[in-house]
Amino acid sequence: RESLLGAVDARQKANNVRFERVATSTDLVAFADAALASGREGAVIDRLSAPFQADLSQTAVGNRLAYAYLVRGERLRARDTVALIRRSGKADAYTYALSGIVAGEFGDDKAADEFFRNGLLENPESLGIRTAQASLALKRNRISELRNISNGLSKDVDSRPEASFFTMAVANRLGAFDVARKGFEAAIRVDPANAEVYIERGNQSVQTALSPTSDAKEREASILNAETMYSAALRARPNSGPALIGLSLVENLRGKAVESVRFAESAARAEPNSAAAQYALAGALTLRDKAIAAALADPATKNAPELRALQR
Repeated sequence: RESLLGAVDARQKANNVRFERVATSTDLVAFADAALASGREGAVIDRLSAPFQADLSQTAVGNRLAYAYLVRGERLRARDTVALIRRSGKADAYTYALSGIVAGEFGDDKAADEFFRNGLLENPESLGIRTAQASLALKRNRISELRNISNGLSKDVDSRPEASFFTMAVANRLGAFDVARKGFEAAIRVDPANAEVYIERGNQSVQTALSPTSDAKEREASILNAETMYSAALRARPNSGPALIGLSLVENLRGKAVESVRFAESAARAEPNSAAAQYALAGALTLRDKAIAAALADPATKNAPELRALQR
């Protein structure tokens, strides 16, 4: 655990150094790339919004602004931003990739597929389009489609964390856990601070913990591994909604209501429009209410410090 978290911290330190070098640069693309790599989506939004609005032909700037909105869970602003780029007539393959992801976020699969087709017309070899297609296939749980796209990405597996990520995701859903582990290891070798990789690995550990075939020892080990993965994701991307949701679920599975509520509330603050964050908070509050009721019913714990902590 400590070596893994140490690797994340080392990469983040390097990312922070890279950001500091361009923090005052007039090169908005270089600034945005460094800021996004270090988890500073808010800085990208603050710095790029006005220049992009002043000149909508800056496709590379607009794309990065839209991506920052997406990561922050601000889907409406992401949608508006890519729409402005397209209306300017300067959309590139990455614009269409982002447009497809945004359309998928709103459940418009037909529009998403149309955006992807337009993107491939712009650049048939676009890694951004293939990655976006894979992301949406994963969201739709279309495993066959995801596997086909992942196979096409496999030639990049040693240099692109996205390729390893989707290899891992496909393997997880097919129950090929040795393959998934290798995909995970390959992904973090390329980028030890890739939050999405840790979240996917954490989610799989939670599923293992919840499986009726897991015994108590395996369940405990899976919960611990999930905690490590979500903690690594949070180190890689501070204030990550999915990581905070995962940690809330971990504490819920342990029966720790106070901790579960704390993480869920943080997730809801980080992503106020996230249904998953609201579900996690509802589950954590239910656990807390049950714990309070049980404590009040027991004279031995009616006035205990633990009860006061639950009631805060």
